Amino acid sequence: MIVKKMILGAYLLFLATSVLADVQFHSGWARLLPPGVTTTAGYLELSVSEADRLLSASSPVAGMVEIHQTEMQDGLMSMSEIDAIDLQAGEKLVMAPGGYHLMIMGLHKPLQAGAVLPVELVFEKAGRYSVELKVEAR
Repeated sequence: MIVKKMILGAYLLFLATSVLADVQFHSGWARLLPPGVTTTAGYLELSVSEADRLLSASSPVAGMVEIHQTEMQDGLMSMSEIDAIDLQAGEKLVMAPGGYHLMIMGLHKPLQAGAVLPVELVFEKAGRYSVELKVEAR
């Protein structure tokens, strides 16, 4: 009986923590590329109400989505996949060209200007969030 109460208490605490975590998204967009190109980049701004980590991303319209960072290394711009991004409460993470971004690879069909590209982001504490990236030629 005590074990059941402990499990129930832990579950309720988990639910309360999940509900309290808040993630805000703004300015989501994906780059429109020429027909036949099956990889694009996605950008957005986000903030969290409590410290968290962005762990991964996926999309039903692509084979794979990775979190990448572009940075200067030995005088050359270099882009690489990263495992996660640590997020601080109240601070804005800006995913933009030349910095953090989502590499969306293996698109199942060509993107059209003005279309919406669905992406699911997975956070360590906040869980899964669906966002929409508007396809734009920038």
